[in-house]
Amino acid sequence: MCPPAHYCPEGGASPLPCPAGAYTSLTGQSVCSRCPAGYYCPEKTGNFTKFPCPPGFYCPDGTEHATQFPCPRGYYNPESMTQSLDSCLPCPPGHYCEKERLTKVSGKCKAGWFCVSAAWNSQPFDLDNYTNANCLCPATSTGGRCQVGFYCPVGSSEPLPCPPGTFCNISGLALPMGPCSPGYYCRGGATEASPMNGETGNICPPGTYCPEGSEEPELCPAGTFSPALGATSEAGCQACTAGFYCKGPGLRVPTGPCSQGYWCPPGQTVATALPCPPNHFCPQGSRAPEPCPPGTYQDREKQAVCSICKAGYYCDIRLGRANSSLLRPCPKGHYCPAGTSLPNEHPCPVGSFNSRQGTDSPAGCTPCAAGQYCPSVGLSKPAGTTAPIVCPEGSWSNSSGLSWQEDCKPCVGGFYCDSVGLTKPRGRCSAGYYCLEGAVTPTPTDGTTGGPCPESHYCPEGTVQPVPCDPGTYSAVTLATKCDVCVPGCAGSVTAAITALPEMAQLSLDHVRKDITAHMETPLRSLSLRLQHLQENAGRVSSVLEVQIVLILLCKIAVEVRAQKVITVRRALQFLSTAPGEPSVQKTAKPAVTPVPRGSFCASPGRAVTSGLCSAGYYCLSGAWSPTPDDGGMTGDRCPKGHYCPQGSLAPLPCPIGLYSNKTRNSHLSDCLPCPPGFLCVTRGLSFPSISVHLVPTAQAEKTAASQPQYPAHLEICAHLDLIYSYPACQGLTRIYLERQSVLRVQQDFTALAQWIPTLAVHLGLILPCHVQKDTIVHQEHSLV
Repeated sequence: MCPPAHYCPEGGASPLPCPAGAYTSLTGQSVCSRCPAGYYCPEKTGNFTKFPCPPGFYCPDGTEHATQFPCPRGYYNPESMTQSLDSCLPCPPGHYCEKERLTKVSGKCKAGWFCVSAAWNSQPFDLDNYTNANCLCPATSTGGRCQVGFYCPVGSSEPLPCPPGTFCNISGLALPMGPCSPGYYCRGGATEASPMNGETGNICPPGTYCPEGSEEPELCPAGTFSPALGATSEAGCQACTAGFYCKGPGLRVPTGPCSQGYWCPPGQTVATALPCPPNHFCPQGSRAPEPCPPGTYQDREKQAVCSICKAGYYCDIRLGRANSSLLRPCPKGHYCPAGTSLPNEHPCPVGSFNSRQGTDSPAGCTPCAAGQYCPSVGLSKPAGTTAPIVCPEGSWSNSSGLSWQEDCKPCVGGFYCDSVGLTKPRGRCSAGYYCLEGAVTPTPTDGTTGGPCPESHYCPEGTVQPVPCDPGTYSAVTLATKCDVCVPGCAGSVTAAITALPEMAQLSLDHVRKDITAHMETPLRSLSLRLQHLQENAGRVSSVLEVQIVLILLCKIAVEVRAQKVITVRRALQFLSTAPGEPSVQKTAKPAVTPVPRGSFCASPGRAVTSGLCSAGYYCLSGAWSPTPDDGGMTGDRCPKGHYCPQGSLAPLPCPIGLYSNKTRNSHLSDCLPCPPGFLCVTRGLSFPSISVHLVPTAQAEKTAASQPQYPAHLEICAHLDLIYSYPACQGLTRIYLERQSVLRVQQDFTALAQWIPTLAVHLGLILPCHVQKDTIVHQEHSLV
């Protein structure tokens, strides 16, 4: 009978062993059965259960030996008696199985690499295939090198995004490269320390600051603001500008100016930070309380203006305290009209007194009664009745029992009284001078009590009024005591004095372009011919009209070239004879006339002193005849825009840096206005703020960058500076030009630029930050009329 593990086919001579992959455990079998799955059957197998499939392999039915079907690389099998390839387990994520027939994984994936599944290498080479939360890779992918923006520790099953606050700038990182740079923030997956794409991070925007390793920008606290990009710490947040308040956190510019009636020192969070104390005023945007000006007061707090001091009171700012009023009753011996600033500002005059407080006008001063005397100003009662007061200079009296100064007789014309207490005039006026009533010197020069004898007149000793020269005589000098006889041909007193020549006019014209002065050539030639005609005829003038024409031409030339040299012409027409004939013109001496000094004016000719100072809101050049000149700048003018002119101004004073004025006739520095938020006033004498820039919201700027990838994203910088030239936004960018007091140069180095911007912002004062388009910065000028 056929034994087990053999088969005996019909007609066989002897039993045949079962081949590998088959078995039979019975006797008398003509065929062998196929080896079942999960086992292997070597040749002559009778009991297949003795040959279970070992771990690391699988055995489908008909398996001939134990290692016939090993699990492939990337797989392992810890179980025995497995029946198919499906029984081999793929190497789990984060691990690798480097060879066949493994019963367990070879190890963890190497640092800097990730193993998805079924990896057979610690550094999988399935290039361009990776798996993360947002990607399903092909079935053949087993992992790969950790890419830029990610990191992979040992045993990573997928790349891990670089965590917020860090960056991963190269592939194959086991850990993040390092923290995000100061002045920048990294949200996650950042590929550089200073990201600028707005997705994985960006430069720290205005109103925030970013220390090293920032995940998001930190907001500047309330009471501060930051107009600059890339602030690295809270120290980059500026205390709110004095006169302004910063209400909440994260401000690029102050919220607004301090409310009127209040003042705001630096760092305030509300518009009503500190109430304006009494005796002060606080207009909108006050940095500190301003003391009430002299002659004003303010008894209440939280006020924007001071009130004019009431009549009958004085307001002395030196006495002001926060809890006391500046309003004080006018003292005895004085009177106080509205606006009085000092107790002794308006004393009752000599010869009067005032015994009451609160007097508001000179009418409140009582004249000293007969028999009393009031020898000084500011008396609250008569000084007494025993010491008589002497008559002052310029007066005399030979009578007794006088009660008033007016009882003293003024010095009569032609005489002078040079001391007090005279009983008669001292003597006669000197020859060459004339003395009006009240003269105190024999040689007066004030024009009020007398003066030097003028030309065409003579003054003998004791003259009351200058005596005109008789017909046929003349006087070409001052201080004359007699007139000289005219030469033959003279028909009367004739004097002409012309102190400008055509050569002087031509000399001035040499400094002016020819196209500007071409129209003046004919007047010059005409003037030359007429003056030559005068000289050739030995000073003989055919008519007054001819001289008037010459003088008109001289005046026209003087006006047109006044920017270079002023050609002065003495007005001598009053001395020319109007008699018919040809009068002789004598050569005359030039009088010692002093031009009116700058800042003053003379309202009438012949004065020995100026009439007074130029009015506030105007400036007076040399030769001004009005306190409010308005002749186009020849002798002065109204104070122009961007300037202020206090009383007595020689020239307009420019508004300082940081201020401007769009009005004329400013008289005080306070008329110059602070530069408003959003503008810069970086030069003196501005009539409107310098410039602003074209503002573009951040979102729009980012959209522009996305649509124009040829522009580097990192060129989105703040345009809050007073840029003079446009900013080219391409790789060829070289420098920015700024004008403050000089031109500053900044090379293309973004780190240096980020450090430099806040420093410059401090110097320039309040500025408006913004994001701008990446192709250019638009230069716009705004007039704030």
